[in-house]
Amino acid sequence: MIGIIQPILITQSLALAGIGTALATKQYGIVMGYAIPLMLLPGFVTNSLSIALVPAISESKENNII
Repeated sequence: MIGIIQPILITQSLALAGIGTALATKQYGIVMGYAIPLMLLPGFVTNSLSIALVPAISESKENNII
């Protein structure tokens, strides 16, 4: 539900701050297109590493290698 309301709230808030609707929409697109993926990148990397490493660590622990 918040995913539907979020763009509307952000663009309206920027419009209330004195920014035109077209510019507010453009800035929202920039944030969602560039900033959010950059913020999520570290989580993507650590999640991928954990998915790859957990089975190997579990196997080593089971075989008393660790």
